[in-house]
Amino acid sequence: ALHQVYGELVTGPIPQDARMRECVAFGKTIWEMGHLRPAAIAYARLAGRILGDLGVGRVETPAAAGDAVQQAVAVVSQYEEGRR
Repeated sequence: ALHQVYGELVTGPIPQDARMRECVAFGKTIWEMGHLRPAAIAYARLAGRILGDLGVGRVETPAAAGDAVQQAVAVVSQYEEGRR
């Protein structure tokens, strides 16, 4: 339904996964706890899409997510500075 109205602006669903919810309790990222699980892969795709929209580039592997997130934080910080 949302895809019909909004098309490519809507991402696919992210599956629920109890293992992913346990990450916080163990102080780990979803990629450290189960990077090949469907939920982790879906989150990696979503992160890649968001980072691509920010002009940072796509995250091709979960291991590259850390660097890409740091770049995204820098981009967002620059954007926020420009708005002040």
